Amino acid sequence: MVPIIGLTRLIANFAPFSARPLHADGFELNLQDSQSRATLDGWSSMPSDHASLFFGFAVAVLTINRKAGMFLLLWSVLVVSMPRVIMGLHWPSDIVAGWCIGASIALVLMRPVSSLVRRAQVIPYFEKREAVGYPLLFFATFEFTQMFATGRRLIDLLFL
Repeated sequence: MVPIIGLTRLIANFAPFSARPLHADGFELNLQDSQSRATLDGWSSMPSDHASLFFGFAVAVLTINRKAGMFLLLWSVLVVSMPRVIMGLHWPSDIVAGWCIGASIALVLMRPVSSLVRRAQVIPYFEKREAVGYPLLFFATFEFTQMFATGRRLIDLLFL
């Protein structure tokens, strides 16, 4: 999942700037009381890193389990992506670009990563050493839900 976020942020940082609907001139948007116009000000909207990460994860799961993958695809569209359009954080094209990036990277990397995990015997290692496996799995899951915010902050600190 890290390559998905990495590529998405790389594109967002180096592609031509795209203002978010929230900040676009001439685009009136009724904000919720809890929402500020300062949200993500100066950040390009194209592509959506949320859409790429969650859709990429859903596609990866879909290759393993069809039913769970379909549920996650619906979740990533209805619960993750659509609210970002409704709240003015992204244009629909930002979301679609994110989906394409996430799905493409997931499909390209799924087989080699699965093969690497099998050859390195990661799962048997974690089964034997639960004291290592569970905290690492928790950390990975937490970072996923936070869009790898800790890693982003560390990179910002290192390169500023």
